[in-house]
Amino acid sequence: MENANLIEKKYEKLYGRLRDLVADNEILPDINVKKFVSSKEDWMGVSKYANSINDIKKTPHITICYRDEKLRLALSCNGTQIVEKFRDLIQSYSERELTEFNSTLENLSVDYTFRLLYDDCMVGVDAPNYKIWNNHSCKNMTAESFKILLQDIDKMLLHRKEKQEHLPKGFVATVRINIEGENIDPINERDIKENILKLGNILKILHKIKHGKELKNKISREEHENTLKKLREQGIKI
Repeated sequence: MENANLIEKKYEKLYGRLRDLVADNEILPDINVKKFVSSKEDWMGVSKYANSINDIKKTPHITICYRDEKLRLALSCNGTQIVEKFRDLIQSYSERELTEFNSTLENLSVDYTFRLLYDDCMVGVDAPNYKIWNNHSCKNMTAESFKILLQDIDKMLLHRKEKQEHLPKGFVATVRINIEGENIDPINERDIKENILKLGNILKILHKIKHGKELKNKISREEHENTLKKLREQGIKI
């Protein structure tokens, strides 16, 4: 593997090129690339909602992996916490929200899949070497397809939890979900731009629905608190 400095320079050069191609600051924001590169694992994660590679596990993000003259792009939920949040978000979708999310998936090429990944490794020593738990096609998803996907995510999370309980001290079991396709020729600018924009649109939909639900919940809490306040002002004990 290349040394850390060369890996960082490789992704700095690549990311600048990708930003010029895509020209969408919401998908590929202006960042200090070095803060978002994992030199140990040779990939970078990008999200306007993260400040560094350490924040990536808190939010869905675009993963860029450039190795052996092959470019691989994915929308990733990297780590147990964000995989659980992704599952909970999909479970909470209304029929309209599920349709909106599914319409963005339909824009992907036929080879794209939800790739459920699992690994256990020693913290701070080994980089995760993810193994495929299962794959689910992104094409022609139905309400039943999403139900099966969510059930499989639950099974993977349960396996991770049970495995963690029996691992030696210093080891951690972790999970990941990627929406990813095949490798892309790094000189095929049309394919690169098309794939980043499509993955970016899925990311936008996820954040839009998530923030909409958070706002709705905030308004509901505020309405509830205002109602309680009015009742107390009227001398009604709660």
